[in-house]
Amino acid sequence: MPATLPLELLFEIASILHLAGDCLAPYTTVCRRWQAAFEPFIYSNLIVYSDNAYKEEGQKGISLAHFQKATTGSGSFRRVWIERLQYDILVPFELLDWTTHKKEGYSVDNPVREANDQAFQRAITALFEILSSWNQDHRLSLELGLLGRQMGESPAPEPHTWHFDIAGDYRPRFHQIWAGAVAQIVQHCPSITQLHLNLDEYVRPDHIEYIQARRDELDNVPPFLPSGKWLALPTPEEQARIDEPDDEISNPDDVICDLERGHASREMVDDEEYHRFFTSTGHAARHMPRLKSIKFHLEHSTWLDFSFRTDSDPITAKWYSDATPEYHPDRRVAEAWGFQIEDFHFEPDDFDTVVNFACWPPRDV
Repeated sequence: MPATLPLELLFEIASILHLAGDCLAPYTTVCRRWQAAFEPFIYSNLIVYSDNAYKEEGQKGISLAHFQKATTGSGSFRRVWIERLQYDILVPFELLDWTTHKKEGYSVDNPVREANDQAFQRAITALFEILSSWNQDHRLSLELGLLGRQMGESPAPEPHTWHFDIAGDYRPRFHQIWAGAVAQIVQHCPSITQLHLNLDEYVRPDHIEYIQARRDELDNVPPFLPSGKWLALPTPEEQARIDEPDDEISNPDDVICDLERGHASREMVDDEEYHRFFTSTGHAARHMPRLKSIKFHLEHSTWLDFSFRTDSDPITAKWYSDATPEYHPDRRVAEAWGFQIEDFHFEPDDFDTVVNFACWPPRDV
């Protein structure tokens, strides 16, 4: 009976079970028709681990050797099904948590890191050697993860380090691949279209200088314009609190030393500066006929996001403002972008200002 079910019905059954999160592999053993119906869902989102040498109990997915065998030769047709590939790079040692300073005698040239580096290099090289034989027009999403053997009696931690048990509970939220290594991998992917990199990381002695240099560069970015004007301003109520001395503070210098009094909440934006910025952006965008998208993000208490896409339907420009009051484009911005100021609509629940275009570049308004 199961072998005679229509293929369309089998696809529908596989889709329902896939959405429910069921394990689909056993269903492929019923018969070849079931295999043909279920395998596209299995291979669409695949977990592969680098090798069996450091595999732990509970590791999900298939080994890289199994993956290569299943997608080459007579199984090469499965490549077109793969949309997302999660590659777990297994290394012999779990890197421990750190304090923000080097202990005396610590060196990055130690056998623990050397073993991890070699395992990582072998795993990355092996994966890309396999993918290099595929059709270069095939697109997939590749997610890289690093997994070390769990802490226990063995292996021992790096020399001159120690382990914090409570901190280890939170480790899975943070990546373990150095951002510099990811950058080197990306340099060899000329057709990459998107990169998501989590830069939340523990400070480690082997690249503390790198993090310090990155933060030093940010310190050189002033929170104000060359004219000395702030981009974010206090609300009138906040400004009044700043201007009005506190009767309980006898010394004016105490205002500076007090953490609460010394911090001004800047929840307003200088609309004029943003009008000028988005006016310039609009004029530039209209002279880029092959433009696909623009994104602007201001991470501040006023929080301003701008996105524009020409490959969406409809073509949309969207401003998201968390300022008080919210930022909205003025007539100069509308003229620069080619829309009537009356055309935008504001979604108060989402703090969004949205403009839809019938075509791009737009006709003169």
